[in-house]
Amino acid sequence: MSHRSVEACPTSYPKKIIASIWVDAGTSIDKARNPNIETRNNIECLKLHNILILFSIVALPVVGVITACFSFDTNPPFVLQRRRRNRRSQRLDGPAPHDEVVRNRVVGAEGSAPPTGTGGSHMKPPNLRRSALVAGAAVWLLFFSVPAALAEGPETAAFPSLISALRIEGPMDFCGESVPLEDPEVRENLEKELLLSVWDRAQIILWIKRAGRYFPYIEEVLRRNGVPEDLKYVAVVESAMRPHAGSHKGAVGYWQFLSSTARKYGLTVNRYIDERRNIYTATEAAVRYFQELYATFGSWTLSAAAYNMGERRLEAEIKEQRVHNFYRLYLYEETQRYIFKILAAKQILADPARFGFHLSAEDLYAPRPVETVDLRLSRTVGVRSLARAARSDYKKIKDLNPQLRGRYLPKGRYTLLVPPDAARGFASRLQAVLQQEKNDGSQRVYVVRKGDNLSSIASRFNVSLPSLLRWNRLNASNPIHPGQRLVIYAD
Repeated sequence: MSHRSVEACPTSYPKKIIASIWVDAGTSIDKARNPNIETRNNIECLKLHNILILFSIVALPVVGVITACFSFDTNPPFVLQRRRRNRRSQRLDGPAPHDEVVRNRVVGAEGSAPPTGTGGSHMKPPNLRRSALVAGAAVWLLFFSVPAALAEGPETAAFPSLISALRIEGPMDFCGESVPLEDPEVRENLEKELLLSVWDRAQIILWIKRAGRYFPYIEEVLRRNGVPEDLKYVAVVESAMRPHAGSHKGAVGYWQFLSSTARKYGLTVNRYIDERRNIYTATEAAVRYFQELYATFGSWTLSAAAYNMGERRLEAEIKEQRVHNFYRLYLYEETQRYIFKILAAKQILADPARFGFHLSAEDLYAPRPVETVDLRLSRTVGVRSLARAARSDYKKIKDLNPQLRGRYLPKGRYTLLVPPDAARGFASRLQAVLQQEKNDGSQRVYVVRKGDNLSSIASRFNVSLPSLLRWNRLNASNPIHPGQRLVIYAD
């Protein structure tokens, strides 16, 4: 993290001192170690150490005064109140006789009556030196012990300063095409995206972890089709490699396809299946799309820009500006930033340790072990029936097959992923499950007739209306139509 600047603080002397302490604690460690690394020790411990220095400066006098006040036998408010009363009495009546003072001292000592007069306040002399020592010992014990305890944690953090993260050494390329870092504007745009990315440490850790699961397959598909491996970073920027990621424009899945584009490149998108959420089918479609874009523009950088804004719009901009170089084109801000986000993701994921992310192979998410089954369904089948046939759980089947949108599949051909050792004999087990459900009536398919409504159907089969809506992905406000097929389970 970058250090705070002393000049940015107010010019008052105490604040200058505080700011200096805050900065010096970090910069001294910078000089003692690698200048590109703030500290190999725990950064949070360093922060706490600095805070405790400031706390000691402010709190030590306060704690000393409070401790001194409470060293009296009586509460400080009563002592002050009694003194004011005695002074008022002296002004009106004059000083008390000597024998009365002695008498008041004796009575006050015995506790039989409240003391009066100037001699009645039986105070112990405050030992300010002892109080200050006690308070100082407590503060400095906290100052040394807490950071030491934190430093004994299982692992230390080692994050580079943000300034060092911006020191980009050339040359740099995307898909083999040079990035003109000598252009100040290009470097500035790249530095901005690097800063914004590195600042979100949690997101980058998830990038690195998910890359262990998805990059091996994506890289294999890219190599097999002869396209550059740098295109894998497009999936990182588009969705952070999340199957259910979506945009306000309707793009969905790992590669953020619009439904029209997905269908154009062979993906199934309907109310039951959305293959944009399937890493295998979506990656194949993305490769076909990029190949077509490259055939149009002859540049992978422009192809990536067209992937974001659409090829027709990019063609229009190229024609209008008479420039065929992404870094010289004036495009929509989202597309201008898009390529630099991809370059920032490449910089970080290609060398995470340089940016302070030290993850071992055990820290990464491993690819899920799965097997593939091809299904040809002659009727509607529920996902929970598929889970029983796979000797697995409903959740497991849904997690392995994020393309399944609802709770059942209509008749047709499908390819599903199942846990290991579940593919063999899957078809026969599924037939047995379906036959059992038919015999015991636990699942049926009802064809809507004229005059039906959801409430009447739910009552007829003795199921709840919310369950009927959930099983069929229906909304109570939307009408049903004759001929529509509804799946009904035993509630």
